[in-house]
Amino acid sequence: MMPDDEEPDGLIVMPHNRQAEEALIGAAMINPECVRTITVLPDDFYVVRNGWIWDSIQMLSNTKKQLDFITLIEELEKRNQLADIGGEVYLMDLINRCATSLHAESYADIIIEMAIRRRVITDANELARIAYDKKADMNDGISKIITSLATRTNSKGGAVHIKQFVSEFYDKLDKRCKDPIPVGKVSGIPTGLIDIDDAMDGFQLGEEVILSAPSGLGKSLLAFQMVAGMADHSAGAVYELEMNVNALIAREISGLTRVSTKAMRRGWVKDEDWIPLTKSVEALSNKEIYVSEQTDWNVMKLRADLARLKERANIKWFMLDYMDLLADRVGKDDIERMKWISTQIHNICKDLKLAGLVIQAMTKAGMQNNDGSMTNLGGAAKLISDADQIIFMLHDDSEPTKYKLKWGKMRNETPPGVIDLFKPIGSPRFDNAMREARLP
Repeated sequence: MMPDDEEPDGLIVMPHNRQAEEALIGAAMINPECVRTITVLPDDFYVVRNGWIWDSIQMLSNTKKQLDFITLIEELEKRNQLADIGGEVYLMDLINRCATSLHAESYADIIIEMAIRRRVITDANELARIAYDKKADMNDGISKIITSLATRTNSKGGAVHIKQFVSEFYDKLDKRCKDPIPVGKVSGIPTGLIDIDDAMDGFQLGEEVILSAPSGLGKSLLAFQMVAGMADHSAGAVYELEMNVNALIAREISGLTRVSTKAMRRGWVKDEDWIPLTKSVEALSNKEIYVSEQTDWNVMKLRADLARLKERANIKWFMLDYMDLLADRVGKDDIERMKWISTQIHNICKDLKLAGLVIQAMTKAGMQNNDGSMTNLGGAAKLISDADQIIFMLHDDSEPTKYKLKWGKMRNETPPGVIDLFKPIGSPRFDNAMREARLP
């Protein structure tokens, strides 16, 4: 059998894995549900006919149409591609050769890796061409290649006249006024926590929100609860550098079902709890959340991964827990390091037009005083300058179930002051204050 990277005449071709491409298509036809969690694009396929088939599969899946052998054949016929891909025989052969859809994600990972390798080779060849061309602008060429390698997005243009931005602003305003946001809804991405959404008007694309709290107060749990609510409306990513992701999931499920994490850990789940548990697990697993618990993330890797997910999965937001744990080692001391990281995170939100929820440590003074003062934010000065919003999470010592969120900064509005949250004893989930959202 011929190697994947070799043609019959012995010529070396671009990296690819034909078996993985065929297996993924077969898995998708066996279990159409797996298509929703896979971010492979048609252009990622090396074999052209496989890319055509995948494009049809994605179209059927994205438009909520029934995806099966018959509808796929019909779609390929509409595109006049059925004969070119090998007809019904080729599709049936792919199904017969794929025993299960359980490994679909693994096939997808192989396809994506091969596609990235081909693009790197293409970029490297272009870089070599620029180096040989004495008339080429080296700085411009290198800059474009680096951007392509890191983000796979087009280079941004230069400055343009302000009337373009004013025109875009007016068009958005006019469109929104013709279709205003109903009372009780928000313009940004809602979290499901009414008071928070009311105060922030939801999470806004391109803005960075910093959440700070004393250690052990539950800021990671609150943040995950917020983004789990945001995932009901748009896709996003969670970079968990501190906590175990399984622990976050267990507490989220516990909060939804009122089955304690201890009971789940020990297997003491009552018969009547299995139905809500199963429903909650299924609901959470179907949310468009992409998660990493690697601890070696740095700013460059984070930007590249977010750009990848934005392109492939259309993510709108991300959560970083927490900023100080990024692996970058720059500057002469920790203050300079945090200044640099802060600027980079802010730029990621702005450049990629993503809403960012970033958790950051509180200083020892803030922990001791239970005080939401701006000077109690770790790496204070630069973080305060860069962030669009800064929220301090504090515990109300007068009531064990009561917590406070205090806004230290809101770039475009007057900070809303303090709002209350409640976390019943024994529950890992935060609840709204018992009232309806305020009128605008």
